[in-house]
Amino acid sequence: MMIGRKIRQFVMKPYLLYKAKDIEIDTINTLGIILGPYRNLTTLTASMLMLHPNCQVLNHAGMRIFNWRMLNFMKSPNRETLERFLRYAIYISGRGQRGNYGGSITYSHAFQYNKMNELYATRFGNNLIKDTIHSFVWKESLRIANFLRENNVNISNLTQKFPELRFIQPVRNPLDCAKSNLKTGKNRLFQGLSEDSQEKATVSAILDEYKWFLEIKCKNPEKYFYFMQYDFTKEMLINFAQFLEMEPDEKWINDSLDIYEMKSSYTHTPELITHYRQEVEEIFHDYPDFAEELLRFVK
Repeated sequence: MMIGRKIRQFVMKPYLLYKAKDIEIDTINTLGIILGPYRNLTTLTASMLMLHPNCQVLNHAGMRIFNWRMLNFMKSPNRETLERFLRYAIYISGRGQRGNYGGSITYSHAFQYNKMNELYATRFGNNLIKDTIHSFVWKESLRIANFLRENNVNISNLTQKFPELRFIQPVRNPLDCAKSNLKTGKNRLFQGLSEDSQEKATVSAILDEYKWFLEIKCKNPEKYFYFMQYDFTKEMLINFAQFLEMEPDEKWINDSLDIYEMKSSYTHTPELITHYRQEVEEIFHDYPDFAEELLRFVK
């Protein structure tokens, strides 16, 4: 299967790059990269960004980008590669399929809900690529984080070479996030874990991802943005849009608030909650404000 996919990519890549070569990218102010675990509000975040008239979103598609030096601006950090990536990514974000192959975020499970589809169709019709793009956002969260670490990418240098880069971290209740990762088998994507890993190990791995985000944020804090699940407000959305250098469009804000609903369907044992509290206090010893925000999930 993988060999077949690689052959198809080898054959199709020149054609797709040709199709994408004239796509306008001069209007793009920022390139947003979503980091963090899967099952962590990443799809919901990306889908709501797609409701903005000047935001274009690529869902997954790492398998079509990571191994291609001509597209992977993280591995070949030069302006030509970045611009080629943007044109290609915009092109494939206007089509595609659900799952790792990726493409348009409208193929994701978030758009299975009628309300999300109605909001998008009412404003944009069948157009999957925005007329004017001010921010392009790529949602391939944990796979991108793993790639950056495994290849020892100097992220600070990367942001200096590409000042338009922005990094985004949604924070779902880590206990719920862990249960959802275990349910879907996504916990195998954490470095050091497998599908057989248990709840405590998965919770700890999620917290380690958040700490890594804080560590890389220290050198260029203005390039990083995170929000908590319980803090999805108008003010947060205004700050989010400004972070991505987009207008805080009033209809987009109202649509996002209208569609946002995140209620926990999981229960957690006292033992797991105790483990969570202890891990938060230990892992975020040097980040007491963030620790306090995390502990709000179990108050």
